[in-house]
Amino acid sequence: MKYARFGIGIFGASILFAQVLPWLLVYRDAESYDPAPASWPLPQKNDYRQLMTCTKYKSDDDYIFHFAKKILVGLFREQGIECSEEDVLRLPVPDFSNRDDVYVSGIVYIYAICGRIFADQDKLDDAHDVCLKGLSIHRRLDHHVSLLCIDLGRIANYRGDMKNAEKYFKMAIMSACGHDTKVKYHIDSLDGSISVAEDIALHCYQQIDTSSREFVVAASELALLYAQQGKSRRALPIYLAILKLIEDSSSDMKISPYVVDAEDEAKYRYYVSELLWDLGMRQDALDWAHQAYKDSAGCAMRTKSCEQVCKTAVLTKAKILRKLGREEEAAKEEELSKQIVASESSSKKLPFGVTM
Repeated sequence: MKYARFGIGIFGASILFAQVLPWLLVYRDAESYDPAPASWPLPQKNDYRQLMTCTKYKSDDDYIFHFAKKILVGLFREQGIECSEEDVLRLPVPDFSNRDDVYVSGIVYIYAICGRIFADQDKLDDAHDVCLKGLSIHRRLDHHVSLLCIDLGRIANYRGDMKNAEKYFKMAIMSACGHDTKVKYHIDSLDGSISVAEDIALHCYQQIDTSSREFVVAASELALLYAQQGKSRRALPIYLAILKLIEDSSSDMKISPYVVDAEDEAKYRYYVSELLWDLGMRQDALDWAHQAYKDSAGCAMRTKSCEQVCKTAVLTKAKILRKLGREEEAAKEEELSKQIVASESSSKKLPFGVTM
């Protein structure tokens, strides 16, 4: 009986371990890219791990918001400011001058997460306010600051403020590259980065060793802004540089599989095809649209937004073929597009396209 009880105990422990181990791996994986600041209090570190897990696995926004605001409340109280989750985002940002840079960078990231949720909920005023608060306390250029600038640029673009949109996207590029790039270009402030950001985006695969997803997103947002303004000659080289960076970095394993997925790469190739068409390079535009279709077709069964890229690329091919007088091929592409059923409710249409 003694050995039987011992065996049952081992069996029970093994079941418990099997249940706990996946969560331990999830925590480790969630923190691998953005570890909790070492100088944060233990309760906030634990909440941060929960927050990283929620954001990585796309939990409910309310759940993410809860942990984000709970962290801020705890850190505010560390500074002697009593508040609640209901009002913490409405309060002025405390003075964190007595804290180290990593401590503050973590707070910037929390504001970035909250700003993104507000933006996704179309609460642009709240998103703008929260992002500016986070930006007001940044001390160093990193991908947390880049997140804030990307959202501020998107908000400005949505509001038709193209000048500030361009400014923030360029600031996001520099922030994603980090402090070393700032020093390299002898830049004293984040605003001062605007003059060189486009050059960095154009030559990123030659001089920037970055594994930051935010860099790719910021550069693509700048290119998209130019495309929307009809500045195809400025947009096209940036997209080509991004695609070369993705290709080179992926082959060298510098970018993790989570940084740029197949959908993003296919989307960039589709944008290149539209820009080439706008510049009168019809056959090249057709080739790039076909490659965008091939890239997106492989993942179209997995994500609705990738289905949208796939369908749009096929329709673009059809339009180009019809303009080239290849009616039979165009008809086949149009028929193929009908077999790609994209969910309009769960994916957004691509933000620009050349009229053909």
